[in-house]
Amino acid sequence: MIRRAQPPDLNNLQTLFADTLRTICIADYTPAQIEVWASSIQNTSRWLDKIEHQYFLVYVEHQQILGFGSLESGHYIDMFYIHNQYQRKGIGKQIYLELEAEAHRIQQDQIPLTLSAHVSYTALPFFSRMGFLMEHENMVRMGEYELVNYLMKKQLS
Repeated sequence: MIRRAQPPDLNNLQTLFADTLRTICIADYTPAQIEVWASSIQNTSRWLDKIEHQYFLVYVEHQQILGFGSLESGHYIDMFYIHNQYQRKGIGKQIYLELEAEAHRIQQDQIPLTLSAHVSYTALPFFSRMGFLMEHENMVRMGEYELVNYLMKKQLS
């Protein structure tokens, strides 16, 4: 079941985020990069702001959050993570399709309709399968580390 995220989901979302980084992204980023990235869960007010002000969805099964994604300003996918034990089971696609549908609703009077996201190297294949094209590579500074991500965009029909 997909539903809107709520503030009481915060701890579960942060745990899923950090655990996913530490298990799935470890093939593409160094342990030090992962830890500085995972440390962003310490900014609780930032997370709560996203839950309250973005179109923030969670996928729940048997009362456990297995994935989440958020849409900012109707055109930018900000957060998108799937539980490390539930990758490649269609959960990400279901969440993505809901975010895209919301983007269509919000942008219905705009031409062209677009979606964009800054995605990790790990998430690049998923977003490519969803029809996104890479615009360019970015270097993001987090503490004393630099991490690579990619700006990807998709034209919506």
